[in-house]
Amino acid sequence: MGKVALLTAGFLAGIGVSLLAGGLLLEPPYLQGSMAQKAGALIWEEVCPSCHNVQEYGYTFDTNDYAFLAYLASSNSGGEKSVLRKAPHGPYPSCESRYRKDAHYSALKEEMPDLRRDTFESFLLRNDVVAVHKVDQLVTSSWDLVTIVESESGDRFAWRLSRVGFSADGSQALIYTGQVFLLFAKEEGGWRQTGRCLMWIS
Repeated sequence: MGKVALLTAGFLAGIGVSLLAGGLLLEPPYLQGSMAQKAGALIWEEVCPSCHNVQEYGYTFDTNDYAFLAYLASSNSGGEKSVLRKAPHGPYPSCESRYRKDAHYSALKEEMPDLRRDTFESFLLRNDVVAVHKVDQLVTSSWDLVTIVESESGDRFAWRLSRVGFSADGSQALIYTGQVFLLFAKEEGGWRQTGRCLMWIS
């Protein structure tokens, strides 16, 4: 059985989850190139076998990300949820795609007028390397099961989720799903979606 992160009630006011359980480090078989510590997280490089671009990856998902993921899982009905192990590396599927500060902020602001610059800058900072999950499963405070998978298979859909960018006061959140940017506002008892911006259609 894979390692599990149990998210229980009590952490982060209004979200209702707690710190991840200990002992969750799972060394992936696909580590390549150099590794380093960056802001306390393990960082390594991988070379794309098709285009040979080098990209940094890291175990950078934190308790704030998992708290928000718990909210998303609890607010979407439909049994077990699956999330891809690696976050999107940019807003488009090509290997060269990266998040760009000014160009993407302008485009997102046009579609989501409530988007704050500090929220977007937090998103950029928290996604400066491709985040990788180091757990196999998550259990939310409402006992929703989220399974971390390497890839989609058959008819099983899997979210590809970025790390979450937060405004300085914690009242706004921005996440990318691999196709769509979603904007949320903090309210009593959780989050409310206030905007969306489609970046590409598969």
